[in-house]
Amino acid sequence: MADASSRIVDLNPAAERFFGYRSSELTATPILALLCNAGTNQADIEPVLERDDKWEGELQVRTRHQGLRTLNTTLLRLSDQDDSGRLTTLAICHDTTGRQDPQNTRRDNEFVAMLSHELRNPLAPITSSLALMRHIGISDPRLASSHAIVERQVGHLCQLVDDLLDVARYQHGKIVLSTTTLALQTLIAGAIDLSLPAIRAAGHQLELRAIPALTVQGDLTRLVQALSNVLNNAAKFTPAGGTITVDCIRADGCIGIRISDDGQGISAAFQLRLFDLFTQADDTLSRTGSGLGVGLTITQQIMALHGGDITVHSGGIGAGSCFILRLPCADAPPGSTTKETTMASSTAPPQGFRILLIDDNEDANESMAALLELMEYDVRTASDSAGALALAAQFEPQLILSDIGLPGMNGYQLAPALREITGQRKVILVAATGYGNANDKQRSQMAGFDHHLVKPLDADMLLEFVATQAAAY
Repeated sequence: MADASSRIVDLNPAAERFFGYRSSELTATPILALLCNAGTNQADIEPVLERDDKWEGELQVRTRHQGLRTLNTTLLRLSDQDDSGRLTTLAICHDTTGRQDPQNTRRDNEFVAMLSHELRNPLAPITSSLALMRHIGISDPRLASSHAIVERQVGHLCQLVDDLLDVARYQHGKIVLSTTTLALQTLIAGAIDLSLPAIRAAGHQLELRAIPALTVQGDLTRLVQALSNVLNNAAKFTPAGGTITVDCIRADGCIGIRISDDGQGISAAFQLRLFDLFTQADDTLSRTGSGLGVGLTITQQIMALHGGDITVHSGGIGAGSCFILRLPCADAPPGSTTKETTMASSTAPPQGFRILLIDDNEDANESMAALLELMEYDVRTASDSAGALALAAQFEPQLILSDIGLPGMNGYQLAPALREITGQRKVILVAATGYGNANDKQRSQMAGFDHHLVKPLDADMLLEFVATQAAAY
């Protein structure tokens, strides 16, 4: 129930259990901020409620401990019985999670997989061609400058595609966390490493205060992504030469990573819908930087999956912003089970190592083959399963890099056939595809692939991967 200003005054016990908060913890929180915390735009509800004193529909909500849930919701605006004219808002909610039409869910999942594949595939030959040009070298400084611009913008496009796909995965519950014990310093250092180019480009000063030697349980990649999203926003929405500060606070068994800036700030009204999907500030502010308005939505969802949350405070326009990302502290003492990850050093590729590329995108085949041949690998290409099987028998490749979405026989069907042709001879079979969710990786493993790489492939990382495989062959 909410008061005349639509701020929560009470939750019944069932609502407390569902959302994972005590009523006292949410007192004075705007009711729509709670019910629209997973992407629903409050602006779609408020006019209807004002006009009809009633709104009905399904809402996706993010709970503290259960993740994303679906609520069949009725909102009623009621007048007090004493005829004072004061209004209260009553929310009647039923948990309908899991009752969606299975056929619709299947179609949604198939669409996400298709979208992933079709958006990523054209990016693969572009990134490979750019890497090839970089390795060969460009003597004309004007072309070198243009190449650098294209490379930066392709990187930005890849990030936008990844953001869109992440939103789809989170909304359909397709994110699987790879959880381990992480040192807090490692987590923050990883995020800063990703965001430092943007911070330096804007001429900002980064102040990193003492980080306690604590650990958290989480997925390193996803948590680094969450922190980096906030750091990138601070860099984007702080005028040149500003200051961004990172420090930590600890309370109630949680660690809060605090990221503050002296930037343009956030209005009180906009703070209420800051984490809504595709939400950006007004037109003037949104021109400050590019983006889709999904970064903070993704960050909120990552934090919720880890049993944490993200909050924001700003004194308003021109007063800077402060974000706090809270995570439960791990029970293990610092360093007890934390694993350190180091990048393998570059390995010189053995000359003549035979590689077969299988992709129905001829541009992807040509650009990737040229890059690998530049590194003195012996490369052949095939655009369909029949050609691939013939080359596998004649060429005897040591490593096969195959797409999944092939005409005729797909990659999952092709893998066993390649294994049969190569017989007892050792061959490293690698799926290189735009299909990249956990089910896709499991399916490729069951089909006989040794590795699963997701397009568009970073050229330097691919060369490192191939060199490592060749050296260990």
